[in-house]
Amino acid sequence: MKAEIMREFMQTILQTRASFKQAIQRSLKNNKIGITYEMLQIMSCLWNNEDVNQQELADKTFKDKVSLTYLINNLEKRELVVRQEYVHDRRNKKILLTTKGYELREKLQPLLLEIYTSASENLETKSLEEMISFLQKVNYEFKEIK
Repeated sequence: MKAEIMREFMQTILQTRASFKQAIQRSLKNNKIGITYEMLQIMSCLWNNEDVNQQELADKTFKDKVSLTYLINNLEKRELVVRQEYVHDRRNKKILLTTKGYELREKLQPLLLEIYTSASENLETKSLEEMISFLQKVNYEFKEIK
């Protein structure tokens, strides 16, 4: 019985993630931002972690190297990021934001805040904090499975 509840819990998390992604995509489209949800994930990571290499970016965004390369190529075409070789390791590239990439953050922050504000309107802060704590425990349990 407990295992079935866990399965349903995980299914609900996946449905919530899909709903979140759709809300973000609608906002990006309605505001004619010109990037996808997946590109936004990369940009968000770069806004919070400057001077990261492609492997670190893949790890932080849970993307495989092939998907990440495709996303970075598209972000480069939009002049939002550039790749830069490390002096001592030319095979390893760091991903840097351009001025246009920083400007996008300023444009997107109010839109994202609006989404988070709207979604949290009918939820209590204490409940959200408890859910975060609970999900951290669930995440720990999954990581401990051998």
